[in-house]
Amino acid sequence: MRFPSGNTRPTTFARALTVAALMAALNLLSGCGPSAPPEDLAEQYLRLSGVDEQVEGTLEAIQNSMVQNFQQSGAPPEAKPVFDKYMAEVEPLMQSVMSWENTKSDYVGIVEESFTPEELQELVKFYDSPVGQKVSTEMPNLLRKAGELSRQRFEEVRPQMDQLTETMMNDVRAVIAERQGGAAK
Repeated sequence: MRFPSGNTRPTTFARALTVAALMAALNLLSGCGPSAPPEDLAEQYLRLSGVDEQVEGTLEAIQNSMVQNFQQSGAPPEAKPVFDKYMAEVEPLMQSVMSWENTKSDYVGIVEESFTPEELQELVKFYDSPVGQKVSTEMPNLLRKAGELSRQRFEEVRPQMDQLTETMMNDVRAVIAERQGGAAK
């Protein structure tokens, strides 16, 4: 093998070139090396963290809710073709503005505003790990349970909160009445 200097021993330039080529190849293989554009890292993070599936799930939930609302509306069976025609127009409309493919760039922009490329690399690395995947899978469950816990805790103090609210409103009414009475004098 001949190197740029014409001899058979690698020069410093040749070694540096070889190292650079190896690093570039590793970056391409990893898919999220330092040379990956931030928008690619943001999209990879969104996919690994399950945001793409959540967006599609939300769209599906809205459509299912519309079907369920129609079914519970008490509309006669003869109205079903009208609803089906309506849904045939609504579904593509909703897809055009709410699907992952049509909102992805918006989500990528939001993520890019919030994280540096280096932070995005770390997020991709984390969410690509087994623990990151578990966080992605379990987070909706954790948030639901946390919401339920908050509601339960609030219900424990609701009677006291209602009483305090009533007392406050009575005090406010008294201030207003006193002010109005003082203005009439």
